[in-house]
Amino acid sequence: MDEGAVNGLAHRLNRRAPRRREDGTVIAVMRLERIVSGGAISAVLGALLLAPVAGMIWSKWYWGYFFEPPALAAELTQPRHLLRMSHMFEIGPHGPQGPKMNKPVERVTRDLDLFLSNGPYMGPSALHRIEYRFSELGLDPEDPSGVDGRLGAEVWAALRKAGLFVDERGPDAHRLRGDIGEFVADDGRRLVFAGVLGTAVANDHYPYYELVAVRTSDGLQPLETIFYYEDIAGFEGLRWWAVSFVMFPLLGIGALITSLTAVLVAHVYRRLGHEPEPD
Repeated sequence: MDEGAVNGLAHRLNRRAPRRREDGTVIAVMRLERIVSGGAISAVLGALLLAPVAGMIWSKWYWGYFFEPPALAAELTQPRHLLRMSHMFEIGPHGPQGPKMNKPVERVTRDLDLFLSNGPYMGPSALHRIEYRFSELGLDPEDPSGVDGRLGAEVWAALRKAGLFVDERGPDAHRLRGDIGEFVADDGRRLVFAGVLGTAVANDHYPYYELVAVRTSDGLQPLETIFYYEDIAGFEGLRWWAVSFVMFPLLGIGALITSLTAVLVAHVYRRLGHEPEPD
């Protein structure tokens, strides 16, 4: 082979080598783009699936329910008469801590917006939901003098008997405030009701106790009890969907990192010759 032919062959080989390197770089970039796009899609889908579940689990753990607070006690949905009612404060085993802590309700307001601290789409806050129902039904107390303070002590004892109290801070956790009264049920029975908040167990995080009871020779006998947690100071009305909204970007980032790590590990595993690369 003459010198010209050799030089021509060497020139062609030198021209092909960069192309191979360039082709290899393009292929690597395309594979990386495929890995990243696949990881991003997996992260979004994973976050969409996990965020609602995380929100519901948080809601159950933190507030005591998955979706919405429990419905109002059934006996309170259609009372025949509202006999008497008071707003009570600092209720302990001996009732309100003083006479000024028992404020009779002479008339239930008809301005429903006053009860909607949660906003019109969330309904009334826990502390107002019984009075809100009485307002919807147009009921006013027949006795404007309110209830005797001793009824507060009976309610306290009935809630304790029902095992509802959250005992995380000793006696102060049992200091209650809210609405207490008596009404005539649809079947004619005279019943006692209470919708009260306990002492905060965390910042602006309060236990809510709802009671419907009948008076017996042994005191108040609970017929219906409801318990869950309620937040105040601007956090009223938060539900699982709000937690899901916050959790979505956090879960998305976590899912993206996990997905990309898994895909890259698989890619390296194949490159080491353990498995053939997919076409």
